Amino acid sequence: MSDLWTVLLPILLADVVNPVLFAFMVYAVGTERPLTNSSAALLGHTATYLSFGIALAFAFETIAERLANPQSIDFALGLLVGLLLLWVAWRSRRAST
Repeated sequence: MSDLWTVLLPILLADVVNPVLFAFMVYAVGTERPLTNSSAALLGHTATYLSFGIALAFAFETIAERLANPQSIDFALGLLVGLLLLWVAWRSRRAST
């Protein structure tokens, strides 16, 4: 668990000085209901980060599983992309001369 904190603490410190969130918090404190507005902003910020973090974790798990067990369509797509990149490189070389 302590290894996790050594990775997450610098990310948390960088996020604390997020200028957009900080600017909105300064704005929220100057409104009629500072506690409600600033709490809503922090709750929305936290909920967004949490939901996207969970979504990214599932996406990375799916991608890693697919890369560990490639199927024949993956090789065909790789060949197609490789040929396309070779064609683009050949055209750009010919256009520059």
